[in-house]
Amino acid sequence: MSRYQQMTEELDALLCIGTSFDVQRRKLCVAGSFEASFYSIAGLLDDRVSERLLAFAVSAPTPEQALFNLPYHDVSFSSDPTFLAESLLTGRGVLAVDGIDCAAVIDAKSYPLRSVEEPENDRVLRG
Repeated sequence: MSRYQQMTEELDALLCIGTSFDVQRRKLCVAGSFEASFYSIAGLLDDRVSERLLAFAVSAPTPEQALFNLPYHDVSFSSDPTFLAESLLTGRGVLAVDGIDCAAVIDAKSYPLRSVEEPENDRVLRG
């Protein structure tokens, strides 16, 4: 069993992939023929950033370039599944690529915000 398979199985078990609909795992093919997995929590990661990073990873010529040369400023690396799961639960994305012993932790958090104006439908009626 490769380190990638072991890491993704541990992450799947820690994050209840398949049971929880909030935690997402996207399987990708990077650098032509290498399997990769991108984990995120629905609604907590900036969609534009994650799309751009995944497009870069898919089109990279080697798996090393797909993981270590991501065009984003806040990327760290770890091989500890517990740390990766904790990072994911705080709103970061995790990209693991087959053939590489660690995963990228991408800090592109985007929290849903509410407008500061008073909503039209929730206005108190006086009478």
